Amino acid sequence: MKDRARAYILAHPDESKTVQAAGANCSLSTVATVRRELQEEGKLVPHRKTPAGTASDGDPSLLDHKAMVALAEMEEFADLDDDEIQKRMLRQTVRFAFDPKLSADTRMAAHTAWQKLKDNAKAKDLGPGPPMTRPLALARLTDLTTAVDDVTMVVEALFASYPAADVISAISEKLDAREQRNEGQVAAQPTEAPSGPAGATPAP
Repeated sequence: MKDRARAYILAHPDESKTVQAAGANCSLSTVATVRRELQEEGKLVPHRKTPAGTASDGDPSLLDHKAMVALAEMEEFADLDDDEIQKRMLRQTVRFAFDPKLSADTRMAAHTAWQKLKDNAKAKDLGPGPPMTRPLALARLTDLTTAVDDVTMVVEALFASYPAADVISAISEKLDAREQRNEGQVAAQPTEAPSGPAGATPAP
């Protein structure tokens, strides 16, 4: 993850930490760590705050700078998990995207970051949903155990997931049911009378 963040930050050094975290698909704490390392290596110039009085409060560039600095310096982010950070970043990018006081470039960048965050959230939800019927669930489990291709490991997984007594009882019930089914199939088969040698006539 750090390598991905490092590559993204070097390619987009002027973006804020929030946008870099969204673009690199990593946490703000990772971005902060990588930025500090790059600055120590001399590969990244630290962002400097715009001196007071250099632009009016209505200047979009100054407003952009203040907004990004305020967001990047929120220490509360450091103690949050990645999911909570992503939720807050989504809310913040929406605020930036619809803030008429910010420049068009910043609002467009916020929209891009929001889209990336939404795509990343969707990617986590990919995959089949829960099976709707027992046959579908059995088919999925069968595919899984077949892929494992190790009956000992499958049995170990059963004992690790359920009480031993329940596993043994379920296996015993299945074996008894299979044995009864096999016996019923044998009893249902018609028996043929043994035939004598060809051309022989049975005794009266």
